[in-house]
Amino acid sequence: MSIMWKKFTTAGAVSSIYAGLIVATVLLILSPTVWVEIIHKGDMAAVKTQLKDIDTAATGIDTQIADLQKTMVSPEAVAKMKKKDMFVAEKKNAEIQASVNAKMNDKAALVAKKKDVASQMPQPVFPMRNPGIFSMAAAFLIGILVSLMAPDKEAQEKFDAEKVREYVGIGAE
Repeated sequence: MSIMWKKFTTAGAVSSIYAGLIVATVLLILSPTVWVEIIHKGDMAAVKTQLKDIDTAATGIDTQIADLQKTMVSPEAVAKMKKKDMFVAEKKNAEIQASVNAKMNDKAALVAKKKDVASQMPQPVFPMRNPGIFSMAAAFLIGILVSLMAPDKEAQEKFDAEKVREYVGIGAE
């Protein structure tokens, strides 16, 4: 900025550097990289373990439901049976369907539990992993504000001569 803007001061540059450093450090600590994966690592691991256990239980219930449904007598087979056998098959199917419904209720409870457990996952204070765009913007803003609040008249007077020297090279020996 000191090359392009004649009002940029040394105090602005120094404050800009420190502001960028402080903002970047604070935001990095509050980001998911540090806040969740390092500081709350144990909490995150516990929640992931619970979620894995719930998924395993849900898969087991799905398998049980599929096994129960395989044991049901198909409607085509029931239609071909005698009245007495038809009554027994329909009763068996009703019992199996009741078991399937109970298993589906168990699975619904697991889904609700999974949502509850997932809500306990540690959340970062600052959501971005790389806070560079925010720390750079803050650094530039602080540099501009400090330069405007504490102007350096001597440096502003030397700016034009320095610009010529910079572009042309005269006096750079």
